[in-house]
Amino acid sequence: MVKRNKVFIKKKDGIKLCGIWHWPQNKTIKVVILAHGITSDKDEEGIFIQLADCLKENGFAVFRFDFRGHGESEGKTIDVTLTGEILDMEAVVDYVQSQGYQEISLLGASFGGGVAILYTVKNQTKIKSLCLWNPVLNYDHCFLNG
Repeated sequence: MVKRNKVFIKKKDGIKLCGIWHWPQNKTIKVVILAHGITSDKDEEGIFIQLADCLKENGFAVFRFDFRGHGESEGKTIDVTLTGEILDMEAVVDYVQSQGYQEISLLGASFGGGVAILYTVKNQTKIKSLCLWNPVLNYDHCFLNG
């Protein structure tokens, strides 16, 4: 049986974010949040689904979500900013904590990696571990003068 559940998180700014839970067979306090790249969504071309299922089988809860302007979340792609995505990450971490998870890990891919780093730097006590897949770290080179 596949244990998944789609949820919508309404943020303070009114934007709803869509996320999907993957739950392990046994209850846990450990969760991994998956943050996708700027041209992707919570599936990250299928690799996040595979990763979530693997982590779930190894006892972790997993929450993968769409940043604003991506996938099933509200907002327009043209309005996506680094600041907005950090606010999205904040809302997701707060939501996950409200669900009883105490050991929170972040995995950020591409643009989501940079967002995960910037969030973690300011919230080190909330994040147990951070994993990066090809993170965007030089915004000037990638988006302005590359």
